[in-house]
Formats: sequence, structure tokens, C-alpha cells
Amino acid sequence: MHIRTFTHPQRASRPGFEKPGFEKPDFEKLCPTHKNIITRFLATTWGTQHSPTKQRGRARQFVIGGLALASLQSAFALIPKAEAFTVFETPTDALLISGRIAYDYQWNRSGTSENRFGNGGTRLNVAYQHKLSNGWILTGRWEEALDPLYTTHNGDAHFNRQRFFGVTFPEYGTLTFGRQNSLLYDFVDVYTDQPYFYGDYSEMSWSGNDLNGSVMRPSSTLKYVVTKGKWTLGAMYGWSRGTLHDHKIEGNDGEPQYIQYGSKRKEFVEVGAKFKPGYDITLSAVYHYAHMKSLENNASYPSPNANAWDLGASWSPGNWYLAAVGGRSRNVVAHNAVNNHYGTYAQYTFPAVWGDGNDLLVYGLYDLRTDQRSAANKDRRVLGTAARLFHRQFIVALEHVWNKDKNSDGNHIYHHDSTVLLARYNF
Repeated sequence: MHIRTFTHPQRASRPGFEKPGFEKPDFEKLCPTHKNIITRFLATTWGTQHSPTKQRGRARQFVIGGLALASLQSAFALIPKAEAFTVFETPTDALLISGRIAYDYQWNRSGTSENRFGNGGTRLNVAYQHKLSNGWILTGRWEEALDPLYTTHNGDAHFNRQRFFGVTFPEYGTLTFGRQNSLLYDFVDVYTDQPYFYGDYSEMSWSGNDLNGSVMRPSSTLKYVVTKGKWTLGAMYGWSRGTLHDHKIEGNDGEPQYIQYGSKRKEFVEVGAKFKPGYDITLSAVYHYAHMKSLENNASYPSPNANAWDLGASWSPGNWYLAAVGGRSRNVVAHNAVNNHYGTYAQYTFPAVWGDGNDLLVYGLYDLRTDQRSAANKDRRVLGTAARLFHRQFIVALEHVWNKDKNSDGNHIYHHDSTVLLARYNF
């Protein structure tokens, strides 16, 4: 039976998302190692919540974070190559578990003066496939984000990222239902959302709040994608999710304020296309429309319906990966808002620097979102480098972001730029 990887096709070029196929691990070696990692990691991070003073607490977190990252690196060196965990497999069925363990240390977190050790996007995926006799395949996936080391001081801070099921056939495409990536993200925005920690937050997928908090992974959706030759076509439909509470940034002495108001999503639709003309080039376009019902009797928001168009292109010549996205949205970021969204990304890979399967990456991102009705913008510049080690499963990344965001009065929102050191293991 051929086992699909449930990995986004574009992410074949994204650092850390290479999935050549699932390989059964040696359980006798793998399981004790995983237990040893957790035990050592917990031992190094225990007691960070009870430092005697704030300064000593931060200093202790810095030391502990470094020890934890070093501990992870030495422990992961012992792990045999295993792209996923095969719970069981028969000629017609397969249950697979994959995910990643990721933790980081941030300096000037979120543009503040806070330094902190925290969760860097740990998640767990469970995927199931059932192969029918006529060639159709039933699929299902559940992806949960969690913080097993409780660094947020709010339990394990788990939340659901994706949950969907569907059916696929190579000739007719894939139909899925549930909470899943939007076409805006899968077809366009993923091109520049490449850094390991600081993503392209100006793009529409991150910015929108009209689809249950974002237009990245909306719930209650039906999505159809099919590939024919050089073309990949997609359509997506979603229905009501009840009352949503949105916000709009307003200037107040240089600090942001949030005005709360309610709206109701009645339905939304997306259509998109990708074209691969050759020469490692991919061109994409998506149109998004959401029918909203305002719950506020306010003349300032006479038409809360949202619409957007988004264009993207990527090119992978040799060891380079270059990408750009751009588009315009209305009422996606907030009611009565018209925004332009731009993003560019460049990456160079030095392959096999420390032997086969050990690469060094250097990359940069520039993303910008402007408000057509005020001086507000979201302006981020990211520069980073990452080492992909042990068959590209263990990643250590160092990234710096220049925070240039402004509120509607044109005043800078953040007082500091930010830096992060991230360690991540993909399994």
C-alpha cells in the first residue's frame, strides 16, 4: 500500500517539511530515547516559575533555555531516522503519527523588554487512510498544538489546528470536510510563510479575522482540489460559525486599542488556481468572499461583507528558493478596512555542510500590510539562519525581526526588535 504523507505539496521546498516517505522506526531504540529526551528536558526546565527576583528569574531562564537546547541536540543525535510513527499498517489501512517538538528562547519577546524560554510550535498529527478496492482512498487527519513543558503557565495550552476527513482519487482530485487550511494559505501565502519562527504575519491568512479568528484554518468547510497537467484548481465553501468578535486598531497616545464588536459569518467561498509553466516556477491566484451579518446597529459599518484577491509566485533555481505574494482585501483585517498585503522571501541552501542530510540555510523575509484609510501598517523584516541536522529532522534556527509596525496615527507600536533561538525535532 502506498502511504501518503499528508504534507502540503508546496512545503517540499520549505525547511523541515521534506517528507520522502514514512519509514518504520526501530521501536526498541526509538521509544527509550524519546523518554530520555522528555526526562532530561523536564529536569533542565524545572523550577523556572519560582525565581526569587525578576532579574534572577530572567537570567535563570536564559541559562536553563540554553541547557535545554543543548540537551535536546545531544539527545536527538541518538535518534534513528524516522519520518513518522506507524501505529499499524495493513494492505488497506494505515494509522500514522507525526509531529514536532519545538522550544525557543526569545529576546525582547513581541517587541517588549521581556526575555523568555517558551514553546516554539510543538504539535502532534494523527493521520488515517483506508484504501478502497476501486482505487479511492478515505483520509482523515487530526492536528493538535500543545505545550508539554507548560511554559505558558496555562496548562499545556493545547488547541486544535486541523481536523478533517475526506476522499481522494488521483484522476478526480481530493474532497475534504472540516477545519483545514484555506486556499488563500495553501495556494499563495505558504510561499513566503517560510521562516521557522517569525512568519509572514502581514499576509491575508494571518491577518483576517472574518473566519473564526483567521482565514488560515477556517472550520466547517468543504474543500475540493484537483491537478490536471500543469494546473491545480481548487474551490472551498464554508458556512455559519455563529457570533464572531472582531477588533480594529485605533491610535491612542501611540498605543493600540481594540474596539470590540460582533458579526456573524453566514457563508464564504474561495476559488483558486496554480500553474507550473516549468523552470521550477509556480504561479498562483485566489479570490475570497465572505458574507457577513453585522450585529451592531452602527452606520460606520454598513457593509461588513469581506472580499480579497491574492497572487503569488515561487521559483526554485538550484539551491535558491525565491517567492513573492501580494493582494488587496476589504473588511478582512477589520470592518471598514481596505488593506494591501505584500511579502517577499529569499533562501539559499548550503547542502551537506556537515555530511549527507545536514544542511545550512540563510534566509530573509520582508512583509508589509498597509491601511488605505490611515497611516497604520504592519511592517516586518526577518533575517535568519538555520542548521538542519540528522537527516534534516533536527533544526536549530536563529532569527531576528525588525518590528516597524505603526498605528493609525503613524506612531511606532513596538519599542524593541526581537531575536529568537529555536530548536525543533520533526518526527
